[in-house]
Parts: sequence; structure tokens; C-alpha cells
Amino acid sequence: MAYRAVANLREVSVAELTAACPAAARGARTRQPAAQLERWRILRDLLVDAWVNRDAPTEELLERHLGVLSRLEADLIARMFHNVRRSFPVPDSAEIDLEGRRFWFDAEELGATVPASVTFSINTDEGTEHVRLKTGRSRTTDAEAAVLWSAAEDGETFVDLMASTGEVEEIAAPPDPEALLTDLLEEHSQRGSGVRPGPACVWCRRAATCGAFPSDRPVSSRARTVNVTKTDVEALESCHRRVAWRRVHGVPRDDGEEIDMGSSLGQGRLFHALVGAAEGADDLRAAVDTFLAGVPPSEVAELRLMWENHRRLIDEEGLAVRQTEFPVGITLIEGEGAEAVGTSVIAFLDLTARDATGAPVAIELKTGNPTDHVIEDDIYAVGLRRWIGPDTPAVIHRHYVRWDPPTCEVVALGPGEVEAAAERLRRRVRPIHDWDWDDPLQPAYAEGPWCNGCEFRLTCRAYR
Repeated sequence: MAYRAVANLREVSVAELTAACPAAARGARTRQPAAQLERWRILRDLLVDAWVNRDAPTEELLERHLGVLSRLEADLIARMFHNVRRSFPVPDSAEIDLEGRRFWFDAEELGATVPASVTFSINTDEGTEHVRLKTGRSRTTDAEAAVLWSAAEDGETFVDLMASTGEVEEIAAPPDPEALLTDLLEEHSQRGSGVRPGPACVWCRRAATCGAFPSDRPVSSRARTVNVTKTDVEALESCHRRVAWRRVHGVPRDDGEEIDMGSSLGQGRLFHALVGAAEGADDLRAAVDTFLAGVPPSEVAELRLMWENHRRLIDEEGLAVRQTEFPVGITLIEGEGAEAVGTSVIAFLDLTARDATGAPVAIELKTGNPTDHVIEDDIYAVGLRRWIGPDTPAVIHRHYVRWDPPTCEVVALGPGEVEAAAERLRRRVRPIHDWDWDDPLQPAYAEGPWCNGCEFRLTCRAYR
């Protein structure tokens, strides 16, 4: 807990203020990959060097900052450097504040202050332009913009400098920055401190220690851990590089976009989004109609049919839906002390429910044909123990909603089978523990049909 000396206010970061889980920013955490942060730091230092030493040859600057990096990492940062130099020229007459600056929103009545930072400030006769350097795809959030504009003076503006694309985007002021931040602070003060698992768990640095994805042993804050999803564990069967680039090295996807995997997968995602939007609504029919009004007309009939089949199975089995997209998983640790390494395996149940007897049921919605679900069953079985207890069987209902009639496949895994599932997962993720976090070209790649749908297929081909 930090305090501003000038106001004796408790500092609350924007990340903590807007996190869906109150525990995300509090408590012990493990050491996790920080390739994207390190990439940002190197690029920032390279730009500072270039602006201070304007006459230095570009090749000399690049060698000075990138010479010890892997070929791929050096190329990524060099490309961003050239993008910034091209899209954001700084006049010789400008005065540059290269140290960055923090802006603060003080809410004395709530005893809190919220900071936000800029990377550089460019001062000219026309005013001061504050720059937030971005090496990823995320823009400045509304909450961050509110902090900046709440403390801005006349003549000051703010921009996001997107190094990966060379775009310079104005950071607009929210309609009422102070009201937005005050509301967030009031909500934050009432949220408590419990763990609330959700989609952000995949990126959380506390996944191995918060308890939502428990280990069978204490997890030291000195342990090196990586968070992976069910999809990542499945992908390890074919190519290690793809998973390492996603979860360890943060390599940008080709063209910054997901690869088109075909209409059937796109429709499956739409259906899962429909279920997420409608289940739990006070009026299911109205929620479905509202969702379908926003999808392409060609998709409406099939989506409505799958929804009706989904609800038919729910009713026939006497299930009461509780939650959608509920995260479950396990943390697998090997080694001791500073040598400990581990993986937090996280998956998302489409639905959790209770049957007529009150027993817990996990529901998976399938819009395609049956495939091998061993990995999925293993993760769900070990992950459900945290919520249903070690002695309760893990029951999974797999609903095939595109079939006519719709069909349910039931899987029940007892305590003994759960232990075997945990050991299978341990063997599957063990290669992750041997990856070099400093070398994105070290994890092995394998060519095959999966390459056609890979988000890194062009970059990977260039670095084989």
C-alpha cells in the first residue's frame, strides 16, 4: 500500500481499480514471463538514445541496444523503432521530456489517489503532447484517459503511439473524467478482497498462488510459472513454438489478426457468445432475440436451432444453469525454491449447473462432431475438485447441439481417475518447464496441417 506524501492518500492503480477480481493485484505472485514489458523497455531506451544522439547512425543505435538479443526479438524491436521514426518525427526545435511523467487523480473524500503515466512529452510552441508508447495492441483505457485528462492543463494533449503498426491515435477525454473515476473508486471500496475467477485469469500473475487453480504443494513466490489454456495444452501435441510464442514471448500475431478458421468455427463462437449473453437473463427469449438481431441474417436460423436444442437438453435433464464461462484448472509445480518451475492450466467450462438432486454438473456445448476429449476431461476433472471437493465425482455433460435430435454424452470421473488425470496433465505440460524465456527460437516447431490455422504461420516460416 503506497501513499502520496503530499496528500497522505492511498494509491490505487488503474489495473486494481478496474480488475474484475479483487485479489488480482494483492498478495504473493510468482515470477512470470515479461517479454512484452522488456520489449517495451528496450524500445523506449532505443528511442531515447536516438533522440539524444540525433547524429548517431541507425545501425550503430540498433547494434548498441539489440546486439545481444535473439534474431527474432531484435527484428521485432527494430521494426517498431522504424515505425516510430517514420510515423512520429520529432522536430529539432522541440523540447523532449524523456523521463516520462505521472498524472494523478486525487479523491480526498475517498482517501485514495489514482496514477497514470506517459512515456515521453514533446513540448513545442503549440503546446505539450504527452505520448504513451505501446508495443502491443491495447490502447489507453477510459479509466487511464480519465486520470490523464483530470490532471491536464491548457495546451496539453495525449496520444497512443502504436509501435507495432506506426499508428498515432489521439487519447480523447471521457465525457466526465472525475465522475467516472469516483464511481470506480466507490465500487472498488465495496468489492471486498475475495478471489473471483474469470477470463482475465489467463493473464494474471497470481494464477498460481490465488488458490483458484490449486497445486498439491505450496507455491513459492520464487517459482517461475506460465499460464496456459486448454487450447494451449492441446496445441502442445503438435507444436511447442506456437504455445511458447503465445504465453512466454508475446510474439505479435501475423497482421495483428486471428487466422480465419472457417465458417463452422466462427458459427461455434457466435453460439457460445449467444449462450453467454442469454443464460442468466431475466427473459431468455428477449435476450436471444436481442443477440440475434446483431448477427448476419445468414447465421440466425442455425443459431436459433442450436439454442433451442441446447435448452431442450437442459430441460430434459432437469438442469439448473448457474454460471457461464467458469474457469477451472490446476497448478503443476516441479523443483524446489528458486529452481521451482510450474504451469497453471486454466480452462473455461461453458456452463455450470445443478441437477434435480442438487449435484454439480459441468456442461460443455459442442457445435461440431465428436473428437478426442481426453485433455478437456482431464482439466475439468482436476479443476472441479477446488469447487466440488475431492470425494465428489466430476460429472461432465457434453451437449451436441447441432445434431437432430440433440444428444448428451455423460462423463463421470471419480477420485482415482482424477489423480490419473492430474498425472497425465503433468506429463503434457512438462516441456514448458524447459523453455528458454530469453530465446523465442528455442522451443521446437513442427510443420503439419495445423500450420494453416496458426496465427504465427508467416513469422514462423521466416525464422526456421
